[in-house]
Amino acid sequence: MNDHDPSSPDKGKTFHVSSYIGSGLTEDVWFEKGVGIVKETAVHEGTYEETRDQLLLFEPAPSVAIGEVPAPIGEFGLHYANSSLSISTTGESNQNGASAYGEYFFKRAGPRWNSRALFGIAAGFSGSASGSGSLYTYLFGPRFSFEWRRTHLVYFFGPVIGGAHVGVNGTTLAGSAATATRDSLAYGATYGFGLLAGQHCVVTLYQGDFVSLKVPDVASGTSRWRGETRISGGIGFRFGER
Repeated sequence: MNDHDPSSPDKGKTFHVSSYIGSGLTEDVWFEKGVGIVKETAVHEGTYEETRDQLLLFEPAPSVAIGEVPAPIGEFGLHYANSSLSISTTGESNQNGASAYGEYFFKRAGPRWNSRALFGIAAGFSGSASGSGSLYTYLFGPRFSFEWRRTHLVYFFGPVIGGAHVGVNGTTLAGSAATATRDSLAYGATYGFGLLAGQHCVVTLYQGDFVSLKVPDVASGTSRWRGETRISGGIGFRFGER
């Protein structure tokens, strides 16, 4: 160990390791805890000449405590979605569509080498349609995520609130075909799980959104609070580190 080593960026304590590799080659490495390798030399004493290699420039490692892993700054992705919307007391509208989402992560909470918890704010837009109508939602809310890095499993949940635009195709009391639309408040909860595919990719295997919103009735012209269940899955990408 070398105290106040001039090779260190902050003139701190370094650890010097020297090893004879063989065939006349000796390597020396100086490294500092939390920084990385700060100096390195290799000397090869051959039969007719001696060669020396020396580290000229290095980039200090990120300031992350031992046993921790960097947390991402954000995540965005695309999902395929299937929605089941209650349009009446007896009818259901099954719709296919897609959704896009983004999430901003706050500073990591309680990271571990094998697992960690993340807290963020997520927002998503979803659209789906079928012969019976259409549904568009824009929802946001806090999201809690838990990761088990050995198994690559990710679990998340959180409340959501936002707005919805609902269109229902039906028949009026006069017997003519018509479409009724309604914009309303939407609220509910979301949860799901997926797998970490590398440091920057997340595959969502299942996400369930359970939302309440107002759905119009074509025949009566009124609207009622109904429930929507959306099942989705897809891929997301993470960016940045802190």
